[in-house]
Parts: sequence; C-alpha cells; structure tokens
Amino acid sequence: GSSAGGTALMKESGGNAASAVSIGTGGNNAINIDSSQRVGIGTSSPANLVNLAAGSGDCTLQLSRNNASSNGNTYGNLLFTSDTNVNVARVRGVRQSAANDAALVFDTAASGSLTESMRIDSSGKVGIGTSSPDTLLHLSGADTAVIRLENSDPSLGSNQIIGSLEF
Repeated sequence: GSSAGGTALMKESGGNAASAVSIGTGGNNAINIDSSQRVGIGTSSPANLVNLAAGSGDCTLQLSRNNASSNGNTYGNLLFTSDTNVNVARVRGVRQSAANDAALVFDTAASGSLTESMRIDSSGKVGIGTSSPDTLLHLSGADTAVIRLENSDPSLGSNQIIGSLEF
C-alpha cells in the first residue's frame, strides 16, 4: 500500500508475489528490497546483499556509539561470521585515551575465538601482536619477530636484490 499526502510511502510490485518492496518519503524511494532479498539504500537496483549509493558526495556508512565514555569501549564493529554463524574476523573502532581519539583494531579467530591481531593507534603506530605499539611499526610475538622479504620470481639468480630496507 501507500500513503499519499503523509510522510511515508511503502509499495510492492509484482502482484500477489511481490518482486520488490520500496520504502520512501515524499514520493521518492529510499530503501528497495528486490526479489533476491538484496537491499538498496539510494539505489533501486542493488548489486549486492546490501548496496549503499549516494547521488552526489561521499557514500558513508556510519557506525556510532553515543556512550563510549571509557577507554577501551568499542565505537563500532564490522563482524565477519562463517556459514554456521561463528565469528571469524572483526574490525572495530576502539576509544583510546580521549573521547575523540580511537584506534582501529583488527581481530582474527582461531576456533571461533576472536583475539586482537593488529592495531593502528591514534598516532598512526601499527602494532602486530601488541595492543600498545610504541614505535611506528611494532612487532611482538611468542616466537622471534621476523620481517621476511621474499620474491618468488624463479629467474632470479644468486646475489640479486629481492627487496630492501631503507634507513
């Protein structure tokens, strides 16, 4: 059905077996769900399960938490799960030391248990294996931390440069 002259508009197309559902305001569609259950926001032809589109300007997905009052609180999550709904990876914005300063944290899973693998803190320092990097790149692990440069080009001979570290 629809509501004319009011503020909301919801319509379905395709007769008894709807092939699409649209929700909008002011006569304009804002959200569209197609027959494959793909959701389009800003588009009537979603190409993926969720498709956001902006007619102009940036297309931004915003995750907000209004009460992240303590350091370590998560502002938002992007969670990846398996087909059996087991958590396998997560990216999250975490309050660091003040209300407007945060770290970007990457979690990975072993047997469905998420643990922090990498962090980019508010000063741009990257920590792999540590949640508190104290240098631009900080590697930490139970094994010896190793940086490996490898080139798989089989035509390389001995004494050829495969990579470099510059100081």
